[in-house]
Amino acid sequence: MHHYYVVSSVRSDRSKIIDPCGVVLAETDQLSNVIYRDINLDYLVCHYDFNEGIPDRILAAYPGRVEIRSHRDDAHFLIEPTDSALTIAELQRELGFEPTFQYHARHREAYARILEGKSPLPQQAAHGDRGEWSK
Repeated sequence: MHHYYVVSSVRSDRSKIIDPCGVVLAETDQLSNVIYRDINLDYLVCHYDFNEGIPDRILAAYPGRVEIRSHRDDAHFLIEPTDSALTIAELQRELGFEPTFQYHARHREAYARILEGKSPLPQQAAHGDRGEWSK
């Protein structure tokens, strides 16, 4: 929900490393009592609305330099550069995608207008005129 990594360390069989979308990346069990994984803190969680083609564009422009983990059931994807010379800020400037927090802020503003009896402002994402679900 808040899009951060969770690393638990407990005195039981189930210590875990969980990614910002809730996916367990590593977990202890009866045979393995120590786990580890590199975690890149330069990442961004995005909603597919208005960002539909962004994962494809990133992978085409930066093959092997960025990991995209898609979660279609939740309509989210995580962008994580695997090349230390590349940053999320650079990718955002180049491709104009918006993070989930910005997406939700726009919707909170729209709901507030509706509650005031006003029409919500037209939705437009950071990358311009591309439609909500178009590439």
